[in-house]
Amino acid sequence: MRTGAATGIATKHMARKDSSVLGLFGAGWQAQTQALAVSEVRSLSRILVYSRSPEKRREFAEQLGGLVSAKVVAADSPEQIMAEADIVVTATTSKTPVFDGSLLRPGTHVNAVGSNSLAKAEVDVTAVSRADQSYCGLD
Repeated sequence: MRTGAATGIATKHMARKDSSVLGLFGAGWQAQTQALAVSEVRSLSRILVYSRSPEKRREFAEQLGGLVSAKVVAADSPEQIMAEADIVVTATTSKTPVFDGSLLRPGTHVNAVGSNSLAKAEVDVTAVSRADQSYCGLD
């Protein structure tokens, strides 16, 4: 919950006020807290969810749909999320990037939650280098 709250605060103060589509990478308990927090600070029309397992992302989308007012959709690919999302949250344990940073649309807000050690890298160098601003929270 604490990590979700941090994402909510970051999104509230840093994402564009007109952001309405959340792209969520990950379909575990941490991803749920992220989506709930973002939905509290932005009027989301849609949440797109992607994980490597089609079954898990569909189950997660169905479950999350009962908790938020936004339409929740299991995305078919990372590219679908990058084409539509105003806010991107990565909440995975991936050791490799979950999306191609060159696909970030200008003005997209990114919360990279799972990149919490040197062994993890949910976002690529391109995404980081394209950022206008970058903030890091340390525990």
